[in-house]
Amino acid sequence: MPETYEASRNLPEAFSIPGPPRAVTYVASIRNRIMYRHTLAAALLLAAPGLCHAQTQVEWKQTINIPKGQNIPREQADILGIEFGDSYTEAKAKLEKLAGEGIQKKAEPCTSRYGCDAPEPPIAEQKKIFDLRAPGHSVMTASYVGVLKLTRQLKGNGSEPVRETITLHLSAPSSGHQVVAMQRELFYPDADQPQLSALLDVLKAKFKTDPLLTDNWVIFQFDNGKPPARRAGPTDCRAQIEEMQSLQRVREVNKRGDCDVVMLLNVVRGVSQNHVRILKFDFGDNERMKANIIADYTYISDYVRSLQTRSLGAPPKL
Repeated sequence: MPETYEASRNLPEAFSIPGPPRAVTYVASIRNRIMYRHTLAAALLLAAPGLCHAQTQVEWKQTINIPKGQNIPREQADILGIEFGDSYTEAKAKLEKLAGEGIQKKAEPCTSRYGCDAPEPPIAEQKKIFDLRAPGHSVMTASYVGVLKLTRQLKGNGSEPVRETITLHLSAPSSGHQVVAMQRELFYPDADQPQLSALLDVLKAKFKTDPLLTDNWVIFQFDNGKPPARRAGPTDCRAQIEEMQSLQRVREVNKRGDCDVVMLLNVVRGVSQNHVRILKFDFGDNERMKANIIADYTYISDYVRSLQTRSLGAPPKL
């Protein structure tokens, strides 16, 4: 059974659409039937007496297109070939290829007389849904896939596999449905733990600079595609993924202007201080995210406002 996440948040005042607070809902739509059930339940809830009379889907149109390589050279702006600026279609195709390189689970025979659930696919989608009160007491829905997540296992040196998850965060179709941030987690059994020193050498070669090292954090920071004059710690410069959920918080992203792109790597030591048991990457194109999400909020706001000025019918004869 896939997970379902729901979170209600008030959209900021700058997103000035008449009506009560709107809800932002995330749904892990692994199977179409699960997505349909949740959508149906949401529709029934919205159709409660006194809440709305109709429900309309926002039609997306692209208004901004930030090219790849804008804030960091393209050869540095990827994880396993997935780039900042990749569209949903491009990113999903790359995840599917990576999924095929992992250990493929064998289908087990179903012995239950009541039938068995199909195994969950390696790639999950989380859909972002804005329920907006529009003029005339109707509810408008703006939705898109906001997260793609790959879970896979890789063959290791021993009996245990290396476990990996890759999570991609995307903006809305009005800004190209682009990858704006990535997260990656790797869990190594004892027989497969890499040396931290070797990992740092690989990262230095890729990014062509030395990182900031502090405790268990490794930080690569970029300003206009180059190392900044001021290096910041993980509190001041990070991949600001949570800020995507609020226009007010998005506007505060990278206020100093020297944390355009950042890779934040958290290391959990393993069999020695120079071995890695768990790696967690947060890689964010903060400037792309900021521009795209502001464009998305603006598009939705303008779309609903346009309905207020649209003539839906002729006035009655007097």
